[in-house]
Amino acid sequence: MVGLPLSLSGADSAQTTEARGFAALLERELEVPVELYDERFTTRLAQRSGGRSSEDSRAAAHLLEGWLAARVDRAGATAHVPDAHAEGEGVRGEEIHGAGEGDGRAHA
Repeated sequence: MVGLPLSLSGADSAQTTEARGFAALLERELEVPVELYDERFTTRLAQRSGGRSSEDSRAAAHLLEGWLAARVDRAGATAHVPDAHAEGEGVRGEEIHGAGEGDGRAHA
């Protein structure tokens, strides 16, 4: 999963283009599916949640937590999704998943 830094309006930016290129490169090199996930507002969420880890680490945790929750929702499962606050479709299809929350900064 690669965070997609969309603008607040949902439009692409120069960073979005870079993230899409990085995701495509990863998918080619690793030969595994790579999903793009909307990362808007993750840094803002990290700022609000506080903690001892760096703001970027907390933002990445919010991104991963959202991505995992979305996977559970899409699968219709009731699996446990870990709380990222406790401590501390893919590139080809261009389907973007996300909670509509991110700040325009890339987190991989």
